Amino acid sequence: MKQIITSGIAFLMCIMNCSAVVYTHNQCLDGTATASTEYSAIHIAERAFDGVFSDANYNGWFTSSGLTNGWLAYEFTEPKTIIKYSIFNRDYSTADNSAPRDWKLEAWDGSQWVELDEQLGQTGWVAAERRDYEFTNTVAYTEYRINITENNGSTFMGFAELEMYAEANFIGDGGPESVWHFGFGAGLDFRYDPPLALQGSNMSQWEGCASISDAAGDLLFYTNGLYVWDANHNFMSNGTGLYGSPSSSQSAVVVPQPGSTTNYYLFTLDRNGDYESGYKGLCYSVVDMSLNGGLGDVISGQKNIELNNPNTEKITAVNHDNGEDIWVLTHDWGNNKFLAYLLSSSGLNTTPVESETGLVHYDNFNGWYAGGYMKVSPNGDKIALNILGAHTTQVFDFNPATGIVSNPMTLSTTRNQAYGLEFSPDASKLYTTAWEHNNILQYDLSLSDETSIAASEMEIGVSAVSGGSNYSGLGALQLGPDGRIYVAKDANGINNNINELNGYLGYIENPNDDFGGKANVNYVDKGVYLGGNASGIGLPVYVQTYFKPLPVELLYFTAKHIDDFQVMLSWETASEINSEYFVLQKADESMEFQQVFKCKAQGNSFQINTYDFADSISEKTYYRLLQYDLNGAMHNLGIISISSILTDFQTEVFPNPFQDKINIRFNTKQAGKYLCQIFEESGKLLVDKWIQLEKGQSVIQISCPEKSLHVLFLQISDESNQEKTVHSLYRY
Repeated sequence: MKQIITSGIAFLMCIMNCSAVVYTHNQCLDGTATASTEYSAIHIAERAFDGVFSDANYNGWFTSSGLTNGWLAYEFTEPKTIIKYSIFNRDYSTADNSAPRDWKLEAWDGSQWVELDEQLGQTGWVAAERRDYEFTNTVAYTEYRINITENNGSTFMGFAELEMYAEANFIGDGGPESVWHFGFGAGLDFRYDPPLALQGSNMSQWEGCASISDAAGDLLFYTNGLYVWDANHNFMSNGTGLYGSPSSSQSAVVVPQPGSTTNYYLFTLDRNGDYESGYKGLCYSVVDMSLNGGLGDVISGQKNIELNNPNTEKITAVNHDNGEDIWVLTHDWGNNKFLAYLLSSSGLNTTPVESETGLVHYDNFNGWYAGGYMKVSPNGDKIALNILGAHTTQVFDFNPATGIVSNPMTLSTTRNQAYGLEFSPDASKLYTTAWEHNNILQYDLSLSDETSIAASEMEIGVSAVSGGSNYSGLGALQLGPDGRIYVAKDANGINNNINELNGYLGYIENPNDDFGGKANVNYVDKGVYLGGNASGIGLPVYVQTYFKPLPVELLYFTAKHIDDFQVMLSWETASEINSEYFVLQKADESMEFQQVFKCKAQGNSFQINTYDFADSISEKTYYRLLQYDLNGAMHNLGIISISSILTDFQTEVFPNPFQDKINIRFNTKQAGKYLCQIFEESGKLLVDKWIQLEKGQSVIQISCPEKSLHVLFLQISDESNQEKTVHSLYRY
């Protein structure tokens, strides 16, 4: 089950007092543009949605000569609730005259154009200027248009670009892996669904990079291995001159020091082993986030400390078996030796655990045996790597208690330039990509031997990138917080030109699944738009344990009245992994939660376990359920509410988690109408359904939209809107 656990507070607070709106990236990506008239075969409607702003003579849409009014429409492939738009003026000396002055933004409801926004007297435009306009809209329409009645004096009218935005769907606080910075100015925030494209990054990096966030998912810093940028996108104090490389597969990884809330170890890797002299191999620096007003500082005297030289371009990290310390793994150069460095609360042990196994990483031609990614499985028991120049993928066993690598298996030597790879969240599958190729291969690691695993090779995705030529193909693969595997797509090599290929990341949906030998069943090539920025072939490297499946599979969390002033809180789990204890918290309408109950969990269990707690209430009450791992990590399992007196109806939902339909069992004191509403955590309404019920017990079924999130909230109200109850819903 793929499940995103969020705090639930955003949904509840949105109902009570919504906060400032965060907007999506531009939504005008794959629809159809039309216009009332067009100036020429160059200045057509599509030009206003092509992402080009500064090609002075040719960018944008314009009306026919002699017309100072007209409309430009955009039809999406599916309905969207647009609440903001931006107009980009032409980058040309007379752009102030041709810019629009008076207009309406309208939407087609199937029978007529509905006015959403009106602007009058928009004068004083300058070349290449952008103006943003926000308005209120709660309806999803497929087609929108800007209907312009007058320009600013030219004999024709138009502009360079029109972008439209919806409200970004916030799904709750994240973690260290929540915000990615990579490629050529690209950034994504995974606390939104879909991931929100970010602006402002100063990174320009073709290959390896890393970024790190705090426990709430707020960005701390990011790096390409040479420079460190703080959360304000400025160079961090003492954060230049590191020994990574723009052409190192995994130029950097950031690892938080166990037991510290401020110190982070930043490991860097130079390129090409010892093929080119003077390179620095594996080094580390220490960042202290308590310095420089919380923006961080690379500690003087703890910068560019050499650990191993020469070294390959491969590095990864995973938790020790104790759940606290962290292994940082790399591969030596000129031999078949793995190096495992242990980072603990006392610091870094600079004497690594060495394992000699697998192929020798050495060539004297171009150093490309140093290239290619290395990853540990999220559960810590497998490690895999690609040897770029040897065109080879190997998988090994890894012991997270000892740091030992063993049992090499060679899976494929069929493609040139083996590069990116990643494990599925449950470690049952391995995925690989290669330079100069545009397809993704899957291997089934659940099979019993090397021959069977190698024979399970399956093409599961094909990209539109051309492949077949140097610097044009698929690159890194990286698990995301949402359980997908994201795919770097490179179409311009070390250049930062942006196009419809590298302007997106691809992704593999449900990577734990078998795909039946069919490419693109679960691969989306234009998966996540990068907001006008570009991917290279690298993606951020993280501690792989961050992507381990949730330790608890929750079946339900409910509150039911015992009498007017007592309630029974119950929850049930289908499985628990490294689960230490549960905490039940309680709050009133202020949403200030306090602990009321704590109980021991099952540790490791694969059978159903039920937990109960009776509590007294005197007013409308909210309950929040938290689960803690053996290593201290906390997971929020949801929020429910219950009224202070026995209501006229009681409800329970099943199954929960659900797939596409949810059942609600009612026990009502009297016949009446009841409103069932399903919300995303941002407060976005998905289902709004009135039902008529007779007195007594009954069961009704509600369908939920297929593209909804994995954590939802069901609110049920009586006809007077006086009695309400809320259930957390978990979707497969």
